[in-house]
Amino acid sequence: MTLASATEARRGQDRLKEAECLLELTLLLIFTGRHGEAVVAAQDELRLRQGLGDPGWIANALGTLGMALAQDGQRKAAILCFQQALVIERGLGDVAEVCLTLENLGDLLMEEGRYDEALSAYEEPLALGAEDLNRAILLGKLAKTHRMLRDYPAALVSQWESARERHHQGEPCAEELLDLARFHGEAGHRWEAKELMKEVGEILLGLGRAKESLAVDKEAQDLGFAKARAPLNLMRCKPGARSH
Repeated sequence: MTLASATEARRGQDRLKEAECLLELTLLLIFTGRHGEAVVAAQDELRLRQGLGDPGWIANALGTLGMALAQDGQRKAAILCFQQALVIERGLGDVAEVCLTLENLGDLLMEEGRYDEALSAYEEPLALGAEDLNRAILLGKLAKTHRMLRDYPAALVSQWESARERHHQGEPCAEELLDLARFHGEAGHRWEAKELMKEVGEILLGLGRAKESLAVDKEAQDLGFAKARAPLNLMRCKPGARSH
């Protein structure tokens, strides 16, 4: 979708079509790294949506503008957009959109160092429990926020739940367990960190990611832990090889 499409719709006085074109143009500009232009296109779409008067689409346009502003480095303005969108979405009772906006808002608040506010933004979607919510990712973000607040007990609980959710989804949870190991290390729990790193190394080897397994081993050594994986276990990732 190009600017010409939006201009053509404007000439034909089709405001709905023009708004749709501007939305697609904004997303294209964000994708191609033209963030300043994306902000202008998103602002134009928002003005049109406000004129058309559909609250759901106004909230959507605010979210799109928030994304463009965030990519353009204007985080404070982006936060305001997401907060305005959230007010509308709450009024509409759109739980799925509320959860998505809260997660986006939480990410920006984290970047701004507003950890207490980010914590609330991440906790609410988990409580609301929208059907398409990726709990593993959100719990991981919650854990990192607790970590930034130096609340290691809460960080460890949330990160463990993130790993468990990923496992229940039938997906590898090496990254989640590695973060959990690091949190244990920062909290002074060396034995727990060592055991988790061993498990992470095993998972990575099973996935054929030997170099990453070695990196975990190196990280464990650098922290003063025992080796996370024995070198012999690298044989498991080689085709036709047998472990002994």
